[in-house]
Amino acid sequence: MLVVRLLQALGGSAILAAKAASSTIPIVGVDLGTTNTALAWVEPRADGDDAPIAPQLFDVPQLIRPGDVQSRKLLPSFLYLASGGELPEGALDLPWAAGRDFMVGEAARERG
Repeated sequence: MLVVRLLQALGGSAILAAKAASSTIPIVGVDLGTTNTALAWVEPRADGDDAPIAPQLFDVPQLIRPGDVQSRKLLPSFLYLASGGELPEGALDLPWAAGRDFMVGEAARERG
């Protein structure tokens, strides 16, 4: 069963949302915007339930500045390609990805 109301609740963003008819699995939506990317979720509702949908935004871990990973509600849609030797070794590492020579998100937006 597709959940069209989630699309409306998140302002008409491009949402990927589906669930089995009797599922209690949360519905996840992704907005891949040109300025920001957002991830949200909602609890499924019973058929006929007209209560307002209350989407919750996921926190997205990202580099805020080289060497500083923090979570934010939005992931800015920016990419920064560092040139060799521009930043100290490990400054662009994430807890799940080491040896990177690029960054995305808040730090990339700030670097221009």
